[in-house]
Amino acid sequence: KFKELLQGSLPPLESCLADEKRGMRRPLLEAIASGAVSSVYDIERFILGTLFAAQNDYAAVHAASKRALRFLEDNDFVEWLDDSQTFVPSKLGRAAVASALSPEESLIVFDELSRARRALALDTSLHLVYLSTPISHGIEPDWPLYLRRYLALSQEYKSVAELVGVTEGFLVHASMRPPPPPRYGMCGREED
Repeated sequence: KFKELLQGSLPPLESCLADEKRGMRRPLLEAIASGAVSSVYDIERFILGTLFAAQNDYAAVHAASKRALRFLEDNDFVEWLDDSQTFVPSKLGRAAVASALSPEESLIVFDELSRARRALALDTSLHLVYLSTPISHGIEPDWPLYLRRYLALSQEYKSVAELVGVTEGFLVHASMRPPPPPRYGMCGREED
């Protein structure tokens, strides 16, 4: 078997920075937040030094990096400073990098924490446990079991479930017709 591995052919090497794979959002955010790049020139040099740039024409690389930067700006991970002509990370951008979450996961966690600030249920520890549980990938719930467990909850636990968006109606529907699971790439990016 070892000999087969040594003599066998390898699959072609492909960049993971394509939008349909991991994309450029996280690498660009990490480069900007770390201070490795800040100007448009820095970002272009950074992107042009990637395998993605070597495998694609300039127009495709430029368009992909522009989409990634627009996403990071639109979602307040980075901001453009006109006076210095540089990108700088926001508090959210620095927090996303420090937490090792992808920008997409960071938005989910930020949204959950923002909702919790408005209505945090402290009568049980369930809400705090939910907020501190990592985002999981590739786990398909047993929806009928989930519904049975939900129906057995006390009212205080059900109110926490509703605060985080889990309702009896959703679970009934999901147990009859499971929703498609989100498809996450290796970096946690939800794929389309």
